[in-house]
Amino acid sequence: MNTNAHVSAISGEFALRTRSAATTQKDPATAVAELKTLAHQPDARLTLCFASSGYDLDALAGHLAREFEGPIVGCTTAGELGPEGLQQGGITLVTLAGELDVSIHSIDLASPEAAIRAIGEAALQLPLSPDGCRSFGLLLVDGLSLKEEQLALAIYEALPTVPFVGGSAGDDLRFESTHVLVDGKFRKHWAAFALVNCPTRVAPIKFQHFVPSEQVLVVSAADAERRIILELNGEPAATLYARLTGVGVEALSPEHFSSHPIIVEMGGESYVRSIARVTDGGGLAMFCAIEEGVVVTIGSATEPLAAAREAFERARAQIGEPALVIGCDCILRRLEFQGSGQVDDIGALHRRFNVVGFSTYGEQFNGVHVNQTFTGIAIARAVA
Repeated sequence: MNTNAHVSAISGEFALRTRSAATTQKDPATAVAELKTLAHQPDARLTLCFASSGYDLDALAGHLAREFEGPIVGCTTAGELGPEGLQQGGITLVTLAGELDVSIHSIDLASPEAAIRAIGEAALQLPLSPDGCRSFGLLLVDGLSLKEEQLALAIYEALPTVPFVGGSAGDDLRFESTHVLVDGKFRKHWAAFALVNCPTRVAPIKFQHFVPSEQVLVVSAADAERRIILELNGEPAATLYARLTGVGVEALSPEHFSSHPIIVEMGGESYVRSIARVTDGGGLAMFCAIEEGVVVTIGSATEPLAAAREAFERARAQIGEPALVIGCDCILRRLEFQGSGQVDDIGALHRRFNVVGFSTYGEQFNGVHVNQTFTGIAIARAVA
């Protein structure tokens, strides 16, 4: 058994309570029973569940619906973040109870317009807070849909004053089928958006640990619809990338990509565009949109633990001690931690700041889809 719980009591009136748990039990009924033991709250207003794609997802959804009250949203993962730190092949879950207002919006990616309008209308009903932000959105989206950019931008335009973050569902690096848990089922080609108003302050978090190098590359040929770089500087993309990063094409792997991402600079800020795999034709399939003519560089890493600690401390300075950080962390970051032997250190930092979430196939932050980035929402422990 691999379970734990965290309970946050906010003020004498218990304005907000969070309970989190993790399990690596493989049987859905047994796993949900363990999670219920430590994370169940009968008055929960929201339950977030992040599960390995290896489960019988129909059975898992059924057991969750029977054992946990209130709305449940979640997705399949490429790894989980929870009270035990970083784990693989299990489930992490958190319940939030108390004085929260929550609206859940299920989004059919084939026709998202009505759902996005409903999100905008719901945001208009949120109360204004004179002492700092108390509302946020959480987007969970099919990680193989290739729809994240359009969806995140459309939602941002519908509620520009509410911070939101998100993550693209994973399937344990198989890249076959990813699912979002919404309306009681794990669904392909769907997204879920939770709009939450809290009794305590919240702060969005975004950080990465790569900086652009001096080597300038131009995407000279691309398949934008499928997010594939075909050529860089007029050469086959995988061939040139491998040479510039010091390996042969045959040595390119997710671990190598995690240490040498593509960087795009826009408006004075750097955005990571991570590589998913080498295509049969020698191109580089990306986790993010890429277009012909874009100027890119290959990223150079800084110290990831220091970047994470600085971001979490910055959030704490802004809102006070966090009761919970809902985290969406790129799978390529996890692979880098594994390669550098930093999994335990990162996990300890996550436990220190009560991070619950998952390893993703992409991250969203206020309308922008990014890679190799941590995005999250910190929710304060104490009423301001």
